[in-house]
Amino acid sequence: MQDLQTELRADEAAARLEVEEAERVFSAAEAAVPASVVDADPDEVRRRALAVEATRSAAVIESRTLGPRPDFDEVAEQEVLAALRALDSAGAATAAVRRQTHAVLAVGNVLGLAAIGHATVRVVTLTADPVGASVALMVIGGGALPVAAMGVAGARVLWAARRSKQLKPALADGLRAGGCESVRELADRRDAVDRWDRRARLAADAADRCAAAVHDWHEVAGVGADTDAVDDLLARAEWCRVARAAVDRAGVAHRIAAARLARVVESANRGDLSVEETEPLQPASERIQIALLRLRRGARLSWRRAS
Repeated sequence: MQDLQTELRADEAAARLEVEEAERVFSAAEAAVPASVVDADPDEVRRRALAVEATRSAAVIESRTLGPRPDFDEVAEQEVLAALRALDSAGAATAAVRRQTHAVLAVGNVLGLAAIGHATVRVVTLTADPVGASVALMVIGGGALPVAAMGVAGARVLWAARRSKQLKPALADGLRAGGCESVRELADRRDAVDRWDRRARLAADAADRCAAAVHDWHEVAGVGADTDAVDDLLARAEWCRVARAAVDRAGVAHRIAAARLARVVESANRGDLSVEETEPLQPASERIQIALLRLRRGARLSWRRAS
């Protein structure tokens, strides 16, 4: 009975040492990798690392192809657009005046003919003296009215043309301020700026996607973790899981050894010697030693892969 207790005490002590050794290995493994990686699905960790690489490459490509923003004066563009609107309005007014010229001339001619016709009727009907002042005034008016209509129409056309001419310097000043020689060149610059703005938005979207992917990666791998070292990180996580399992199994083995020792001591205290025949001396200790040896060997292999 005494030999059995001695043997079981040795088994319990060896199991306790194995627990301490497993806990030491687990502490080293736990310090080498974030707990979030240990608890995460390896496929998810790898997917997040690949997402960072893909979005980072896309963001770099967009940024490199973007280039600097083209020079463009927004204020000068507004001045040119205002001048163009004024010129269009003046052009429309000139066109309207020219269309109305014929109507003005027609009115002048009609009034002139009417005056002469009225004078003729009065002379024919002997209601007015042919050489009288009234007839002379009507004849003079009949000739002057078409001339006056022509003058009014011409003055309106000249005024509209002068208005358009006065607006052209404002357009030239706006183009000069924008560094352009023509409205077409200004429009081309505006198109170039619009294309750059669209590419800038694409680059910003790519940068946002990259930032989101990096955030997800840091959430599982820790801030500062390198995506290129994802294989090493996963190997360390596997080593930590193996070490944690070793601690659990060593703890179970120690509890079993302690329980067997306590049962034998209790039986001995009661004076029950039959337990000596049912308690083997070696198998439990051998099973514990073999199991822990295998766990240590697996932990060392995982550490080599992680290193």
